[in-house]
Order: sequence, then structure tokens, then C-alpha cells
Amino acid sequence: MIHLVTSAPALHDVIEWLAPDDILVVAGGALNAAHGLQRLPCRAATFNDDKALFPNLEIDTITTEEWLNLLEESPCRTWS
Repeated sequence: MIHLVTSAPALHDVIEWLAPDDILVVAGGALNAAHGLQRLPCRAATFNDDKALFPNLEIDTITTEEWLNLLEESPCRTWS
């Protein structure tokens, strides 16, 4: 499952739901809270433009094209 998290409270809430094959995409206000993240059970990433605002944050980056590919490959089809 792909989790797009854009707020600090949501970031703290989602951690208990994460599974090893999930992808956590952190954006917006959630990036401020991402500095304390350690030992997540899944891959965590942010968008290239957001990463530029937080150069010391240890997190993978994805492009818009990669984001669209993730969504298209996801078994969840409830996004629009």
C-alpha cells in the first residue's frame, strides 16, 4: 500500500499501520516531523522539490513520474 502523508499528526498515526511492502511518501507539513523517524518497516520517500527544503533529512526521493508509476502499479484503484 502507498501512504501519502502530508501532516505531522498523520505521520505519527500511520506508523503503526505500516507493513514491510508499503511505501510511505512524506510531503508538506509531515516533513517537519520526519526528522525523528527511525527504523521504519518500509521504504520512505519524498518528492525531489520537498527534499531540497530538508537536505539533511535521510529519506529517498521520487520524481513526479515515479510517483505516477507507483500509483498506476498499485493494486489500490480508489485514487483519482
